[in-house]
Amino acid sequence: VSQSRYRAQLVGKKGKMKDTIYVRREPNETSTRVWLFTKSTAVNVTEENGEWIKIVAEDGKKGYVKRDSITVE
Repeated sequence: VSQSRYRAQLVGKKGKMKDTIYVRREPNETSTRVWLFTKSTAVNVTEENGEWIKIVAEDGKKGYVKRDSITVE
């Protein structure tokens, strides 16, 4: 499976945070931390940007994490 095909498969998927992690405003390490999501927080993947994905929690909080930060269901 090609890398781009793999990435396309994550948008629209549900997942859970693997660990407690900060969620960032933009898809990079130096971006402002906007939320702290705890382990097992349920999220939806809404966008992909290289190694980063944009996620939205059930309470509407959203931001970016590295793609390996979640387990896809």
